[in-house]
Amino acid sequence: MNPLRCLLVLSVLLLAASPALAHRINIFALDEGGEIYTESTFAGKRPVKHGVIRVYNAGGTVVFTGETNDKGELTFPRPEPGALTVEVDAGMGHKNSWDLEPSGAVEAPAGVTGEPAPQVHPVEPGFADRDWERLAQVVDTAVAKALHRQQEETRVRDVIGGLGYIVGLLGMAAWVRSRKGST
Repeated sequence: MNPLRCLLVLSVLLLAASPALAHRINIFALDEGGEIYTESTFAGKRPVKHGVIRVYNAGGTVVFTGETNDKGELTFPRPEPGALTVEVDAGMGHKNSWDLEPSGAVEAPAGVTGEPAPQVHPVEPGFADRDWERLAQVVDTAVAKALHRQQEETRVRDVIGGLGYIVGLLGMAAWVRSRKGST
């Protein structure tokens, strides 16, 4: 086969290849009342042990640095109230980040106005506003954790992409070896 044609085919295959997702790193961060809880895992739910956590403010300045424990977790006080980006670095190019909204910021779903809904059923006496706030925090936490679990699952396409990457590398090695033998 013509070397130029081989190079063209190889280039097309490399450009069309999806990234290897077998080493993807996941990060989850949640602000729970001024404390930021993070959990970092590789695909397959393996924890990122002793990964470096860096927190950046909206200006890109590092405002906190820490290290995950053996479970891939780190909890720390919120360094400042504005929008933050939490980044995990597990070394060898394994990085990912999670954006946190400014503390106290809650985004309303589309079509929801800022006006309170009329109260149809009276609540029991003594049920204070802070109880509603706590309930909202509990629901937000549960939803965020459920989404995190769903995001964490290894997908079939991840496995197929990783296997394709390996087969591609083996094919390139065989091609190089065959070229050395013919010259």
